Amino acid sequence: MFAFRIIILTLSSLLPALVNAATPVSLAKVEMQQPVRELMINGTLSADQSARLSAAVAGLVSRVRVDIGDVVDTGDVLLELDPELNRLALQQAQATRRQQQSALNDAQRRLEEASSLIARRSIAASEVRSLESEVEAAKAALAASHADVGRQQALLERHTLNAPFAGVISAKLTEAGEWVSPGMAVFELVGSTDLHADFAVPQRYFSQLSLATPLTIRVENSPTNTTVCGLAPLVLIPGEGTELYRGVGAIVLFGLLGSAIVTVTFLAALTALVLRTSQKASVAT
Repeated sequence: MFAFRIIILTLSSLLPALVNAATPVSLAKVEMQQPVRELMINGTLSADQSARLSAAVAGLVSRVRVDIGDVVDTGDVLLELDPELNRLALQQAQATRRQQQSALNDAQRRLEEASSLIARRSIAASEVRSLESEVEAAKAALAASHADVGRQQALLERHTLNAPFAGVISAKLTEAGEWVSPGMAVFELVGSTDLHADFAVPQRYFSQLSLATPLTIRVENSPTNTTVCGLAPLVLIPGEGTELYRGVGAIVLFGLLGSAIVTVTFLAALTALVLRTSQKASVAT
């Protein structure tokens, strides 16, 4: 009976504490909703605009103004060709035009003089018709000279290659001193304003998709270990077709390995040294 009383008294003393420690209860309205499912799909981002650019005329590259990774706007000058030969051709065409203009002026003057003499029967009619034909020929020659000058001016303007749209230079395929011709790609330009995502959705999810389905795109960079593992066979295991890329692959591979070693060893030691020095300085003050 004594032990029973002790238990009763103990429970009765703990009961208020248990009541006070009870978790409060809150009520919420239950609503029926469709379960939200996330579908992870790998895909690629592609630019709506991309082009392999080439010069409009043949010529010697005198200056390359952009490099891989540069962002350009519409109309920016990307490349310049040596315009000396076309500049000389333009000067020759302009001189020929002035010569043809002088010939036309002289033919018109002689025709006017002959026309004033024909009324007095001082010149044969056939001579007048010959002068008229000469004037028409001079006019045609002058028109051809005008066209030649315009052609040379257009060729001279085409000695600069401009960006057709805004974007990023993804490849540079020429250098100063090289001879290029129309149709020979010198740059690859990728538009940076409009992008579209390409990915394949399994057919079993077609019925669950609509235009209102939210879509989240995350761009993930390749980790260092993936790049190293991909380049190691190319550099360390020579084979057919690897001769062209082993040099670049070796530079990238050992550069990544070197940066990783420096990050793990030197930077860690330097960080520890800086923290230890700052701690000593704070204790001294």
